[in-house]
Amino acid sequence: MGIKVENVSFTYQNGREALKNVSFKIDDGDFVGIVGPTGCGKTTLLYCLNGLIP
Repeated sequence: MGIKVENVSFTYQNGREALKNVSFKIDDGDFVGIVGPTGCGKTTLLYCLNGLIP
């Protein structure tokens, strides 16, 4: 079972948009790295995937 994400967006209560229309698919057996500059939404994306934030 892989992971499929379609059009995920998240805005913090202070109005800061962390994710906007993020979509991707990870197939079984794939290895994935999430990289980017500070503040681009890496941690927020992982929190959303884990259900730590709605």
